[in-house]
Amino acid sequence: MDRRTFLSGAATAGGLVLLGGGFWGRQAFARSQFTQELVHAANPILTTKAHKELLELPARAREEMRRYIHGVCLNVHGFVEEVCSADFAARMASRTSLQQQQELLLVAFMREVVTEAQVLNRVQVIAEDISRDLDRNWAACCEELAQKWDVSVKEYRIAVTAEELGNRLTPMVQRGIRQALEQGRSAVQKPARSDLPDEIGKSAMLLLPVMLQAPWAGWPLFFVQVLKPVFAYLVDRVKDRAHNLQFAVTDKLSQLGNRCGAEFDNEVRLRIGDLHKWQDGAVEAAARQQAEQLIRWL
Repeated sequence: MDRRTFLSGAATAGGLVLLGGGFWGRQAFARSQFTQELVHAANPILTTKAHKELLELPARAREEMRRYIHGVCLNVHGFVEEVCSADFAARMASRTSLQQQQELLLVAFMREVVTEAQVLNRVQVIAEDISRDLDRNWAACCEELAQKWDVSVKEYRIAVTAEELGNRLTPMVQRGIRQALEQGRSAVQKPARSDLPDEIGKSAMLLLPVMLQAPWAGWPLFFVQVLKPVFAYLVDRVKDRAHNLQFAVTDKLSQLGNRCGAEFDNEVRLRIGDLHKWQDGAVEAAARQQAEQLIRWL
């Protein structure tokens, strides 16, 4: 091949590379812009849903848990009588560590007031109630998203339906929940459920942590955070019997409902917040997929 032919071929090849690079760049930009258009259309829908859920659902869960714990604490005379007895004080004095002392209180509390299984059962009841709203809101969100996105994709002569979009988005959300389930296991706590129901709302709610370490094994973390300081206070009162011990025990238990409700509110708020992150991520991923399907490289 002579030099002139080689240079001519090289110039042609270089031109094709430049043209190809320009084409690919335009396609990448078009995909990015279309993805942003879909995400921008989705943002008000997701924001409105998130605001409503965080405003209403944690407060409802707080009140349901408050009423439940307040109800079980109305009948605590057996616990008060045992904790205030001289025999209990003697047994407390024989325990050398705070953990052993709190374990003694916990055994009496479970026998006379409420068990961890009963609290977790109530958590599940509330989770099912809250999850019905979460799943209903998600279905409505998918329907509204489909209507918005359908306007954007009409020029490509395709349609987006609520069912089709929900079938794409929900598995993505479930993947996020499964990852959280795996990451939530540690030496000291685990999610309340080791398996995941089909409903994403219920799955997200039941990721709340449960303790694994003694003496609190099996108790939900939010309840332990309330009960531990109460028990620490009662340990001191049992040791120092000069104070009105019966009043101290009764007073602390009368406040348990409000405090458990507040901690449960925080826990539910965290679970719903995580669900929103997974839903937002699923919508963004679906927007990218939609752009890739409609704007082809070739």
